[in-house]
Amino acid sequence: MITTIRFYPYLYVLRRFFSASAFIAVILFVLTGCNKHSVSEEAVVVEPQPHWLYNYIPRHRNEIRWYQMGKWATWALFGNDDDGIFGEEITAGNWCDKKISVKRAAKWAMRNPLHNFNFYVIGSAYKSNSEFAILSLSAERAQLFHYEKEGKTVFAGKGTGLWIGFHGWKPFVSLRINYGRVFEMYVGWRERGNFGLKFCLARKQKKEAS
Repeated sequence: MITTIRFYPYLYVLRRFFSASAFIAVILFVLTGCNKHSVSEEAVVVEPQPHWLYNYIPRHRNEIRWYQMGKWATWALFGNDDDGIFGEEITAGNWCDKKISVKRAAKWAMRNPLHNFNFYVIGSAYKSNSEFAILSLSAERAQLFHYEKEGKTVFAGKGTGLWIGFHGWKPFVSLRINYGRVFEMYVGWRERGNFGLKFCLARKQKKEAS
């Protein structure tokens, strides 16, 4: 007797997988504001230095077609539209003078984890973001329900301060406690529109230069 193997269940699973992947790719394409002007104005984008990693992690989302699910995934998880995956752009400071390598890419990724995801997938750093302070307390001033057309606040004041509000209508909370040592924390979407998380234990305050 010849046994007939049916592939219908496997084909069904594969079809569902690719349908879901295509849907996710389209969502990423839409969320990231895919247009030639979507890169941050602060970034100075130059042609990427030749390295095989750029064959798998696109330098910028404008290089990706909407249906290229794999490239969307690597771009979102490991890419860096602003400074490059090696930190080779001028915006990265002294990193731009170092020779690119896989080791350097790993260090830069650890220093800036999920950059594109935080800035352009769940964030809105590709556009101007407003600021609405529900509560802003510092030694300099106190504000309630204050609106600014352009976001500019991370911490309320230079010393101890608390800020609770929205950037681009996305929540953000920051706290700084200065008592000779400085404690800083924030969570939420920063003034530029990117999602950020910081928790810095008390450290000595830097003396201002005379």
